[in-house]
Amino acid sequence: MTNSAAGKRPSEKGNYRGQLGRFRLNPTVSSSQNPTSSPQQSSNNNIIISNISTPVSQRAEPAASSVSSTSTATLRRRASRSDSLENGNPAIDRDTHVSKSKRVSTACEFCRKRKKKCDFRYPNCSACTRAGVVCTVLTLGQSVANQAVPRDQIENLEKRVEWLEELLRTQASLDVSGKSTGSAVEDSIQAESPHTEPWFRVPKMLTQPRAGIGLTAADDTAEGPNSTTLPSLEGGQLPNISEIFRDKLENRQSIVPRSSTSVLPQVRRMSSWDEAEELVNKYFDGLGTQYPFLHKPDFIRGMRCIYQNQPVAPDVQNSYHITLAVAHLTTTNDIQQATAFYRVASETLTPTLQNEDRVSLQALLSLALYSLSSPAGPSIWQVLGTAMRLATSLGLHKARLPTTNTKDMVDYEMDKRAFWSLYNLDRLISVTLSRPLGISDDDITVDMPLEFDENWVEAPRNCNMSISVQVVKLRRIFSRIYRCLYNPHAELATDVTSILEAFQQELNDWRTSAPVIQSCLHYSTSYYDFLYYSALLLLYRPSTLNPNPDSTCIVGCGEASILVIQSFWDNYTAGKIKWLWITLSHVFTAGVTILWCLEQDIRAVRHGMPPLWGNPQVYTMLDFVHTLLDEFRKKRQGADRLISQFKSQSQQVTYRMAQATAEQQRQQQQQALETIQQLQTTATYIPSTIPTTIPATMPADQMMMVHPMFYSYGWAGQEIASFYGL
Repeated sequence: MTNSAAGKRPSEKGNYRGQLGRFRLNPTVSSSQNPTSSPQQSSNNNIIISNISTPVSQRAEPAASSVSSTSTATLRRRASRSDSLENGNPAIDRDTHVSKSKRVSTACEFCRKRKKKCDFRYPNCSACTRAGVVCTVLTLGQSVANQAVPRDQIENLEKRVEWLEELLRTQASLDVSGKSTGSAVEDSIQAESPHTEPWFRVPKMLTQPRAGIGLTAADDTAEGPNSTTLPSLEGGQLPNISEIFRDKLENRQSIVPRSSTSVLPQVRRMSSWDEAEELVNKYFDGLGTQYPFLHKPDFIRGMRCIYQNQPVAPDVQNSYHITLAVAHLTTTNDIQQATAFYRVASETLTPTLQNEDRVSLQALLSLALYSLSSPAGPSIWQVLGTAMRLATSLGLHKARLPTTNTKDMVDYEMDKRAFWSLYNLDRLISVTLSRPLGISDDDITVDMPLEFDENWVEAPRNCNMSISVQVVKLRRIFSRIYRCLYNPHAELATDVTSILEAFQQELNDWRTSAPVIQSCLHYSTSYYDFLYYSALLLLYRPSTLNPNPDSTCIVGCGEASILVIQSFWDNYTAGKIKWLWITLSHVFTAGVTILWCLEQDIRAVRHGMPPLWGNPQVYTMLDFVHTLLDEFRKKRQGADRLISQFKSQSQQVTYRMAQATAEQQRQQQQQALETIQQLQTTATYIPSTIPTTIPATMPADQMMMVHPMFYSYGWAGQEIASFYGL
């Protein structure tokens, strides 16, 4: 088969401009030839035709089948055409055939059907561009079916093949560039790269055979970044065998630089740099202060590269998108924008997690903050579990020897910030969901982060890190309270009061020693108060060690609940409240605790005693809770059932309290009247504020208005777990 295009320069390999739609196909094809040709062959054919210099008599004779099907006149015309090519005549640039009905048009389909001259522009001719249609041509084998394809189809297909090969190389660790189409690659790829499974895909890893002791999974003689050698025994100390076999048992991969040239999704930007910078500043002044695992100057530097259209690594792009998604949820409450940024961040999560390092841990922490702010993200329990496993695998919970090198010092401080941010989140979510802690405090030997500012200048008790360190100190007390009082194996102790008093003193000392930072006045005052009240609430609530609190615990529990609700109400009136699911958890827990304290007052009143708590602010606080829950319902979806349950229980308990108080007042008045007038009966006095009839919706048995499980240990945690899809 011969393809020719007169007046054209030879096309380079991979350049298909002008090759499709501007050629003639010879219908007289030898049966021994392949009816299709690759782009490279087509390009070579053009080169050969345009550089013909040998006489016709010296050319190879055509195939027998071709000669038999072609007349002598046809062969002469071909020879004449070849002579014209030798003489440089561009007028004859097409193969000729006796049967004109079998000729394939060189024009595009749009021009051919309208019998117009096509100018062969690439990828769309002028006529197709003006008409707004795709410029299509017929290719070999399609003339019968009349199926047209775009001019740039081959170029687009080649680009897509390159893109798919890059995806396989970066996300599945499969390099198929040197493999022929249809060949088996699984066995060969696994032999070349034993560590093909990403470390964070734990469920899939458990189903795959793993290289252990005695198996050759990699080159054991090579000294890689994760290789561990047996230390000398001359010192008389037994080496740590677990560290030697750690990499083999964990099937740990080598650290690979994250490429900035890999296929990445299109970056999503704010409308301007100033708007993005303002949003990021709000994030670091808020959640970034509580969880300082990201360094603000480094983050701003990476974001600036993105807005200047410079290539960045996938972890930089992932951190940018997920951080802006969290910032939208916690500052502007723009769920649509947050979801859009989160979707782009999800596309770069896999290449970001390719290594077991601090960058992967920071990505998981950012993902956990998004799940904490929105139920649309993955399970925060699963994310924190994976992050805790990674942190312990990296040894971030262990202390290291001090160093004088600045770079090593900065890396160590960032490692500590990442670990203690994870610790902070783990304690918060574990207690909220009534689940075990991710790591025991006895296994942690690393010290607190040093109080450096953004420029790595030490500023003790006078920078944002001072607030973070203070919060971690409270979380450690918080953790010990949870382990001591809520341990399922805890035995009832006779000295519960002394235990509670000791914890109360620790909390008081923490609050009085907390520094006030003028640049973060809200977090160093109101936020401290909220954490303090939340710890008191955890301390005095019914627990495994103290299932039946005394009057002191009931009063402390009720007062702490009121202060927690008052803290949220102050933020709500000031417009600073964050409508997060953890916010609903705190408000709901404090509201349920108030109802439990009211229930204890009801029981005391029924036995003829004064209320154990009797705080007159309780009904105002319940109104605050109702308002906050209604506002949360407007901002977020999925909490209708919990809010309806709380309102129903609140109505029943307050009605029950009013009825018990009215009954007590009747009895007191009856006793007084019987003392003054023993023979005279008087009507029972009922205050106007107390309802005199029981609504039809009230249950018949009023001995226990609230279901016993409503206040039992773990009930609230199980309900809150539904917020996170657990």
